Formats: sequence, C-alpha cells, structure tokens
Amino acid sequence: MPDTEKSGLFLYLNTNKKSITLNIESKTGIAIFKKLVLDVDVLVENFEPRVMPELGLSYEILSKINPKIVMTSISNFGQNGLYKDFKASEITTFALSGLMDILGDSGKEPLKLGGSPGQYAAGVMGFTGTMAALLNLSQTGSGDYVDISILETLLCCHFQALAQYAYTGEILKRIRSMLMCPCNDGFIG
Repeated sequence: MPDTEKSGLFLYLNTNKKSITLNIESKTGIAIFKKLVLDVDVLVENFEPRVMPELGLSYEILSKINPKIVMTSISNFGQNGLYKDFKASEITTFALSGLMDILGDSGKEPLKLGGSPGQYAAGVMGFTGTMAALLNLSQTGSGDYVDISILETLLCCHFQALAQYAYTGEILKRIRSMLMCPCNDGFIG
C-alpha cells in the first residue's frame, strides 16, 4: 500500500515524533505559533533564511516571547553571506564542498554519495549546536541562536584531505568509497 508516511525512511526518521499541522502564513497560524513558543525549549527550522523574519518569527522576536528559547536554523548556506539566498540541492552543496572531487574512480566523473549525507550531517551538527546551547541555557538562564550551514558542514568532512595536504603537501587523489555500489557500467554513489 503506497503511502508517503509509511515508507521505511519516513518511519526511520519520524517514529515516536508528535506533530501538528500549522499554516504559519496566516495570522491565526502565527498567533498559535507564538503561543506555542511560550512553552518550548527548542525550535528547529529549515526554511530559506528570509522566511522566518518575513513572517515576524525571527529569533529576535521569538526570544522576546520566550527568553529561554534555543532556536536552530539549518539552511543550505547559512543565514548570512553571499550565498544565503541561493537555491541548492544535495548535489549542489556536495559539489561546492569539494567532496565530489575526491569520490569515485580516478579518471572518471566525480560522484556524490547516495542518499542525503549533507542533510544528515547538518542534522548532527544542528543537534550538537543545540545541545551546547541548552548547556549554556542551564548555566546562564538565557536562550541562544544556532545557525547551521549544510555547505559548511560538508566542508568539515575534508579532514583526510586537509591532513594529507598539511603534513605531506600532497593533494588527495580520488578514492572509491565503501558507500559506492558497483553496477554494470561503473559505480553509483
């Protein structure tokens, strides 16, 4: 029975989560949202950087409603900078990070790992930053804002290439990942 809310991936990512549907583009939705913010510890959002401020739901506004709130924003390029308003996909951020240059067979096209590794890695960074902000909250009593960039998260995955260059001066050659699967005419990520 096909159902987007019963797939293995949906269940893996959402089991035991509680949720509601709320139209935050309406005045009623925004009012309900702000009422909910009164009683939350953490708010995680992944809209484009312009969306929350345009809706009147920026951290500056929400922290006046609840000074102890920890708000985490996860976006393709972060909340500031030249690329903040650019559209991107998983393959775009993977390519811009340079990871595609070091994955795949030498002499062949670069590859992106399968699935959504940038999304998951940014989620882990978001979790880490949020937990650090909650620790700070427990010590200072004030909330905080955490800004996670998917591109910057993927840039942090270059530890092997950076270490090799730093210690030997050599540029890492393209490597075949254990996550790449053989197929008839080559490999897929």
